[in-house]
Amino acid sequence: MPFRIDQSGSGCPTDSSTINTGCSTNPADAEQFTAGLVDVERRLTDRIADLIARRDTLRQLADGDRLLLPDRALAILERLTDLGFDPDYVASQREALVLARALAPELFDIFLTQLEQRLDDREFVDLTVTDHAICHLTTLSVTATA
Repeated sequence: MPFRIDQSGSGCPTDSSTINTGCSTNPADAEQFTAGLVDVERRLTDRIADLIARRDTLRQLADGDRLLLPDRALAILERLTDLGFDPDYVASQREALVLARALAPELFDIFLTQLEQRLDDREFVDLTVTDHAICHLTTLSVTATA
């Protein structure tokens, strides 16, 4: 049979068939018990929040980009991939973003805004994807003949 708390909030079992737990019917004891439960719940909640924060930090450490770039920059890199840019191009853009953030952090948001606007321009995207592909093929051709 499950343990139940009576309506008085004393925390004593209401089922008379359970073993005597030494519960008191004194209201002061009930208040102390309730205060203790509230304290335990608060401490558990704090501990859970701390563990979640640590888990998130560990996930960020596993994904090095998260330490170097804000979410907005990571979204742009993901968008480049979704738009069909070559993985080498995306990697070079990642390096450029890390460098831009390190050298001019006060201008970084402006730089991201410009990138977002360029990626909204389909002609720019098509031209850049094609240009990178041609440059990549030319580099492969020169390397193969050397």
